[in-house]
Amino acid sequence: MSFIAHHSPSVLAVLSSWALSFSLMIGIIIFIIIVVLNLTVKQKITVWNHHCSGWWWQEQCEIPVCIALNHMNSNTTGELSDYFPSTYVNCQLNETDVHILGNACIFDNELYRRSGQKLGFDICIEKEAKSEATNLLDMPSSPNFYHEVVIFEDTFDYWLDAADFNSSISPSAKWNVVMNARVTDICGYSNQRLTYEQHSSSAVRLFTVMESSLVFTGANERYAETTDLNLEFGGTLQFHIKLAPIVENELSVTCKTAFNGDVSLKYSLNQGTSWEKLRNYPVWKYRNENFTFVTEELPKQAWSQSVRFKWEQETFDPQRDYWAIDNLRIFHQFNSSWRSNLAYAESFVERRDKVQIDQCCVDSYQCLDFPNDKHICDEFRMFHFQSIYIYATVACCILFIRKLLIDLRIKRIHPEKEVTKVVPIETCVCKRFQIFAVCCSIAPQVSTFAIIFHKIVSKWDFYSQNTVHFGFLMLMVTFDFWTLRIVCLNVFHFWPFQSAPEIYLTATEEYVNLVVNRENISLADVKSVESISRRFYRSLITSSLLTTMPISSIMILIKILKVPYLVSNVIIHLLGSLILFRSILGPLWLVRVHLCFSWLLTLCNKNRDQMGRALQRPLMYHISAKAALVFVSALYASLIFYPRGKIHINEIMAKTFMALAVGIIIGSIFGMMRYLPVACTNNSLLLTTWSHDSFSFSVMRTDKGPMEFHFLSLKNKSLLRSIMDGSVDISNISSENESKPIE
Repeated sequence: MSFIAHHSPSVLAVLSSWALSFSLMIGIIIFIIIVVLNLTVKQKITVWNHHCSGWWWQEQCEIPVCIALNHMNSNTTGELSDYFPSTYVNCQLNETDVHILGNACIFDNELYRRSGQKLGFDICIEKEAKSEATNLLDMPSSPNFYHEVVIFEDTFDYWLDAADFNSSISPSAKWNVVMNARVTDICGYSNQRLTYEQHSSSAVRLFTVMESSLVFTGANERYAETTDLNLEFGGTLQFHIKLAPIVENELSVTCKTAFNGDVSLKYSLNQGTSWEKLRNYPVWKYRNENFTFVTEELPKQAWSQSVRFKWEQETFDPQRDYWAIDNLRIFHQFNSSWRSNLAYAESFVERRDKVQIDQCCVDSYQCLDFPNDKHICDEFRMFHFQSIYIYATVACCILFIRKLLIDLRIKRIHPEKEVTKVVPIETCVCKRFQIFAVCCSIAPQVSTFAIIFHKIVSKWDFYSQNTVHFGFLMLMVTFDFWTLRIVCLNVFHFWPFQSAPEIYLTATEEYVNLVVNRENISLADVKSVESISRRFYRSLITSSLLTTMPISSIMILIKILKVPYLVSNVIIHLLGSLILFRSILGPLWLVRVHLCFSWLLTLCNKNRDQMGRALQRPLMYHISAKAALVFVSALYASLIFYPRGKIHINEIMAKTFMALAVGIIIGSIFGMMRYLPVACTNNSLLLTTWSHDSFSFSVMRTDKGPMEFHFLSLKNKSLLRSIMDGSVDISNISSENESKPIE
């Protein structure tokens, strides 16, 4: 059967080939743009000058955190920023006084994951000016860090006695006096739960979370007054407030309607002797079914090391006019130059050294230099799979399976038969070309290995204690040398102690085969023979030389050299992808990619017709469907095993559609290439001289198998062409051209 029928392809098939070409080119361009933007767009900067990991379009500061400053209190004199912790400790409700609220991002994914989410993250630092859109109905679960710390906090959910303001388990709830108020849910609550609250801690389990607010009722006086607080550089107050709404039947509700009695916020700089009004909350505006979130900036005249606040309802009906507050926080603003003072600089050095040790202890990819003291941490000898090791392991598994399948295919398709006649074909070999190939292929490999060897010897104390690491590094280097050996042995033919490439014509009573380095090619399956241009031949030489580049060794160098993480992270995954390509497509993977692109970028109508006929093959639909299924399965597996919070059904549908589209495109391209001459094998591509007297031929092994493109540079090219054209019968060749049968 012919490999592709010679009938004219349909217009739709030809247009589909153009669509596949454009789709692939657009995908590559988009990928390059994304990578470039990820390297150039400025990432989020954290308090300690870390760079957030992740792609530039992702929401990076999405981890709400509460960091405790347990060694100080809100009345500490001096700048509170001097006490900013270099090592983070999560808040505990029954222990934490002053604390930092903010959103953090991960700067080291490996450290974050291997430390149980205790390390590897840092607080994102926002601009000095806050957003003006703060009067929202709901406060964010973790406010952004605007150079300030919480010195007062009360969620009114952890009072042991509903009427005793001193019974809160939180040391941060510093009340001086509360009149005619108790924590209850009769007026509801803000329904705002902080994501950082540790309900599983032993301290919280001893108490009941009441889900309540501070409700003001009763006669005579209604107010709540804090103790004196340190706000020498200014600050912010955030809370929820509610004045009871009007209802049809007041007897049916426990939160009595507020008809009068505005609530005011005051501050005092003299221990409560006199008060200044900061803000007034009129009934008509804050009378609502729900709580209203309020943010108040402290005016400069109120900045002091001793300032207290009071929420008060001065006039009211004792039987009604209920009101409530919830989730009250007071933030202390830092000095604007706090990141330039000596205390920050000293803490920065301490933080940097500690993070580097932690990264090396868990063998993070960002570990710049292994510490000499192997006892510096308990986990120093532990082995953790890194991305470079994962790529190497997967590549080796694919290589083993691929080698097994190829051996089975060769034995099934080309069983050994008795040879009756052998005619040798002499190959062109140019010494100058061989020297050029040696310099371009072996020199980079040897140079890279020498650098790796020097680095390993200089850190032998570490690698001698971590044999698994050392074994993986040697496996990756060996993988590179194996690729170099295959290419040099079967393509350029300059491997030590190697003879010239052997090419024979063998004949039996039934068939004639071309043997290229023991690979049998039936001449009956040859579909076309044509000369190739010097330009195309040189591009093949370039692609073949690039396949010998030590990709795995370069990954090792990036790991052990001090390459910036934002750059190395992208490069590692790109090189890892190339390693997988090399294991799947073989040592000459780049040659195959080059041949594929030569088809995808072709402008020749004849070639487009051949691509259209390939797309009309019956198996094309099965290949496209299988590829789409693989992409969709990979998408769902990533959603299951690597969840990123709640995902809306519309987002899942959009991602599924995208995975289907990409799978169909990739599957169609792969299926089309199966029926075009692009599957160049290791033993059939012989590049032993410069670009002249070269020709190629296409071979179809089986009706369902891939086409193969063979390139040869031969001295006796006319003889082989004559035999392929059928003008010369091998049985009539004189005996002086014969050789002994191959053993």
